[in-house]
Amino acid sequence: MTPIPVRWRDREGLHEMSRPLGELAAALLDVEPGRRVGYATDLRFTEANRSALSALLAGVDQLFIESVFLDVDREQAQRKNH
Repeated sequence: MTPIPVRWRDREGLHEMSRPLGELAAALLDVEPGRRVGYATDLRFTEANRSALSALLAGVDQLFIESVFLDVDREQAQRKNH
């Protein structure tokens, strides 16, 4: 119930009053649920990594997976554990 001073001017002049923070928040803010974003990089495609990622990323709304190696570069990716 923190009082916040509110000032405004209209045709009738300058006005001042205090309003509780909760009342102002309800009148001024649109609260929307957030989105969870996941990002995975530098991983080798193994069952252990898939299981770990599945647990870490449960409930993610959008997932980004960095993939720097093309299929033609599979051997190089495997040498680098990707």
